[in-house]
Amino acid sequence: MALIYNNGRNPALPRYYFPHYGGSATNVCLAFDEPNWAYFRVDDGSWKKQYGVTGTVKIIDHSAVLMRWAVKRCFLRLETILRTQHLGPDGCIQVFETELAKIIETAKRADRDEFEEAGAVGTATHNWLEDYAKTVIAEDTARGDELLAKMPIDERSANGCVAGLTWIADHNVRFKATERKIVSLEFGYAGTMDGLALTDSCSNPKCCHGVWKDRLSLIDYKTSNHLRIEYLMQVQSYRRAFEEETLQHIDDVWVIRLGKEDAEVDPWHIEREDFEEDWRGFYNALQLVKSVESIQGRIDGVMDGRKAAVAEIEAAAKAEQCKIACPKSIGYKGQRLSKCLPDGTQCAACRAKYEEMHNGKAN
Repeated sequence: MALIYNNGRNPALPRYYFPHYGGSATNVCLAFDEPNWAYFRVDDGSWKKQYGVTGTVKIIDHSAVLMRWAVKRCFLRLETILRTQHLGPDGCIQVFETELAKIIETAKRADRDEFEEAGAVGTATHNWLEDYAKTVIAEDTARGDELLAKMPIDERSANGCVAGLTWIADHNVRFKATERKIVSLEFGYAGTMDGLALTDSCSNPKCCHGVWKDRLSLIDYKTSNHLRIEYLMQVQSYRRAFEEETLQHIDDVWVIRLGKEDAEVDPWHIEREDFEEDWRGFYNALQLVKSVESIQGRIDGVMDGRKAAVAEIEAAAKAEQCKIACPKSIGYKGQRLSKCLPDGTQCAACRAKYEEMHNGKAN
């Protein structure tokens, strides 16, 4: 796979090429619009949008849990504001009525602020681990030492990096690729895997069951507080597309949670015997996304048709209304512009008299 910037529908988008896809002479081209996180397969000048892996697994509903969490964060921030800014010397909380609405509005943003903050922490951790993997692939020891000396300033991001390095060292990770794009021609989706590497088993039986060396492994880092079911589906989509493209077999898949608070690593190791079940979960999610999109498109088509029909009826009614002669048209001389219809316009008869008089004057 090669990364090339060239001309096309949008020359600013990077193009990723997959030569000899699936062992054939096919040279697949993928364009990636990072600001909108959208993938397009470019084929003979035509652009076909691909389903994104991350967007696909988002169809799994976590709203109930997230709503409880959001409410909890809101009340926690509200309590913090009141205790730190409005607690009087007598132990009573005093708030002016004019300040109350502002305090409530600030508390309501607690969940969004924490989401954005967590996202920034995760991005910094991922970027640093990506840069470190690149130094390993390039065998650039000097750059690697520089990165080790300059971890992210944010303590939580740095903790995530330490956790990642711990896992890397414990499993003798030898990176082959990082932030590698994947695309499945068979199923029409695309995405980005965090890492591809050769790994060995570690000495912790809770992490690695058995002993092995030099297994080709797919690696995905997570900085969330919990390991979620969709993470397993997500990595299997990467694995399936990679095997479809290269005809190589992935031996192991790793979902690695990096502790932001304690720098501890929480690995989830998936072996080939469990691949199919997790892949089936992603496949089902993809089919559901496609069904929802198709049904919504049909509904939108019906609604657009109804709007067009209503607009046509209204236009016909207005045209018909313009043909009607109002009672005043008999005595109307056409000297001044009248507004004889309910919508403030002239009826056809009055309009004809008005135009006849004024056109005659113009002549």
